[in-house]
Order: sequence, then C-alpha cells, then structure tokens
Amino acid sequence: MRTSVSVALFAAALCSSGLTSAAPPATYRLTELGGDDSATKFTTLNGVNDAGHASVTVFANGSAQAFLWQGGQLIPLSGLDSVCGAGASRSAGGINNRDQIVVGLNSPDGSCNKSVIWQGGKVIQVIGPPPPGYASVTGGHLNDFEHVIGGAQGIDGSVQSPFVWFNGQFTILPVLPGGATGGPGAAEALALNELGVVVGQSGSTDGLRAVLWRNGAVTSLGVCPGFGNSGASGINNLGEIVGGCEQFTFAPFIWRNGQLTVLPIPASGPQSALAGGINDFEQIVGASEPTGGEPNDAGAALLWQAGAVYDLNTLIARNDPLKPYVRLLQAGVITDTGIIVANGEDSRVPNNGSIQFILTPVH
Repeated sequence: MRTSVSVALFAAALCSSGLTSAAPPATYRLTELGGDDSATKFTTLNGVNDAGHASVTVFANGSAQAFLWQGGQLIPLSGLDSVCGAGASRSAGGINNRDQIVVGLNSPDGSCNKSVIWQGGKVIQVIGPPPPGYASVTGGHLNDFEHVIGGAQGIDGSVQSPFVWFNGQFTILPVLPGGATGGPGAAEALALNELGVVVGQSGSTDGLRAVLWRNGAVTSLGVCPGFGNSGASGINNLGEIVGGCEQFTFAPFIWRNGQLTVLPIPASGPQSALAGGINDFEQIVGASEPTGGEPNDAGAALLWQAGAVYDLNTLIARNDPLKPYVRLLQAGVITDTGIIVANGEDSRVPNNGSIQFILTPVH
C-alpha cells in the first residue's frame, strides 16, 4: 500500500535489478470497480490495504462521494457532515491497515476546505489548521501510525509545498537546490512507509529528481544513465524505492543501498516503462508506456518479480469471467499480501476511460 495509485499522474509530472523473491508469479482474480459510463459517472480507487479493503471516490452530478470498499460492497463514509456540511464534496485518499482513510472535504461555496482521517463512521483527526503562511492543505496517503503526506497551498495559490503531518504537527518538506515552491519544478510527496520515510520528486538545478525525505531532510536519488529527469513513486519498509526516469521515453528503476538500478522491460512491448509500487517482498508493479511508434503500441500493467518482468494481462486466471473483456494498462499499488490495484479497459463498457481493478492472487 506504500505507493501512489496512479502511474499516469507520475508520468505526467515527470514530463512537465536483482530481485530476491524466488516464487513464480501468481495468477490473479479480477474485481472491477467503476465499470460505468464515465460520461456521467467516474469511479477512482485511491488505495488498498493488506486485507483488500479499498478507499474509493465516485464522481457524479458535479460532486464527489467517498466510500470504503469491503466484502464486495461500497460503504459510504458516514459521520462527515459536521466538518463542512451535508452538501460537501468528499474525496477519499489513502487507506491504511487499520481501515483509516484520508478524506478531503469541500463545501459547494468554497468556504470550507479540509482534510481529515476517517475511521469506523467518525472523524478521528482533522489535518490542520494549515501551517503558517499557507491557506489550505490536501492530505494524500497515510501509514498505520497516522503519518499523513500531502500538499499545502499558499494564500495566493502560487506556493505549493509537500508536507508530512503527524500528531497535529506539520513538517514542510524542502526542495532540492534550484527547485521551485510552486508550478513546474515544485516538489511532490507521493508515497511513504511505516517508518515515516517519504519519497517523491523535486525540481533541482539539473531537472526533476527522485528524492526521499527522512526526518525532514531531502536527498536526491539521482537519475538513470542517459536520462534527464527522475521521480520516485513507491517505497517499502526495507527502504527500497521504485520509480521512473524520463528522457523522451521512460525507464523503470529500483533504488536500494544507495544504488539506482534500471529494471528490465518486456521485449515484446513498448520499450518504455515506469515502476509504480513495491511491497516488502520486493514485488514491483508498474506499466509499459506507449511510445507512439506503432498502431498497436499499447501499454500494459507490469509485475517485476525474482529478476523477471511479466505482463499482468498474461497472469489473469484462465477461468476469470472478466478475462475476455479486460486489458490492464497500469498498476500502481501492490500490498504485502500481493493484492494489486490496476487501471484498465473493459470492452463492454462505453466511454470507459480507465476502469479500476483489484487483482487478488489465486493460491
């Protein structure tokens, strides 16, 4: 769960190995969320925990509603009316293994904009008030110890700074030398582990760089040879970090013990890929990225395991009823229980855009 969900967002931000697990890859059963017409309704799966419970936002009729997905059911997050009123838009962020969810609330008139931690039908923490010099904060992901990462916005909107919030206190995370505090080149916190170590990206004098923040200090992770930019999108509890480098195409990497190593890419697909998330068993998920050179040059969700890379579409269980209709395009989350969150398409759904799928290992 220690990652950002969307590999696509990570790729967009970049544009402005020896793995030790010896087990063969599992096959997966698919659960589809948001298989509806995205012209009128759009569902996003924002996080999943080791139990397979997910945080979900459904956008419809000009507003957003937040849900806990559990046991095949979408359960509305109750107990939020007292924060910004009954008519407030509610967007779910990350979820941890205690079924705590970060929720962003916005009133229709814009007078109330708050992020909270929700659990069991009530708000247990309000993430705020904003730190001095900032007008609002938006929470993103959290770990099991209620460390929350997100972004703080300045009064005029020009300053946007990543933060860690814990026990009522904000730590504004610094940028690398030459980085900006807003707009292109600004820093962004994208994932954290249970130790409170945060990863993401920051502008610098040399371009965008993958970074880690530990105890409030920023460290550059470098860049893949021959590439101009890099960004980190996932970290596990061993301190291993994954992400991607960009220079016209993308290269996935793992960083550990101070060394950045480029991961292999499937020979049969686009020669461009990003890594999105990593678990404590060194399983990595991500996506191959279309290069635009061929008509069938479509991307695919990927799994790296035991030094090899697999197209997740080839690992869908043969008897899964969704298999004939679904193509998995991007994977951004893998839990320590092997559950994966991926975006994809269902050929039966009109205007489907990118549908969310939960991939559960079949044992």
